[in-house]
Amino acid sequence: RKAPWGNPAFSGMFLSLVMFGFLGGISGVVLGTEQINLIMHNTLYVPGHFHATVVAGTTLAFMAITYLVVPLIFRRELIWPKVAQWQPYVFGIGVAGISLFMMGAGTLGVSRRHWDITFSESLFTFDYPGTAFLMMGLNGICAILATVGGAMYVVVVVGSILFGKVRDEEIGRAHV
Repeated sequence: RKAPWGNPAFSGMFLSLVMFGFLGGISGVVLGTEQINLIMHNTLYVPGHFHATVVAGTTLAFMAITYLVVPLIFRRELIWPKVAQWQPYVFGIGVAGISLFMMGAGTLGVSRRHWDITFSESLFTFDYPGTAFLMMGLNGICAILATVGGAMYVVVVVGSILFGKVRDEEIGRAHV
């Protein structure tokens, strides 16, 4: 509870660790089991796993590192610190939802290589359970949330580089 949860670099790295390690790790172990992989491999479970590792874990880590690098390299303060504080949580919750709901839909058999899960206008009908459609809808809502978190990141980082207050603690030492 006493950790610096308001620091976007800390919270982003912690969320990255949790998402990559737990969501990506557990789903990777599941896919690594041959008997389960035979059933799950061609479903949305696989993109859900990769969203947990690459999108959630790796992208959040790079976002967190950026919050440390911008003040060091560009010598600028972050603009809108409250937006920066909330950004890892908004993005992290969004991509965690994407990952979990894709894996849930994959568990229900939703194909990963078909553009229309309703198979409209096909010769043969196939019906997924209603829960699969719920999972896909929740996936879409979480995708919007993750997009908002990504936009928050871009606005804070680019805005900080272009318009952030110049840090001047090093100016006096340069001429000594």
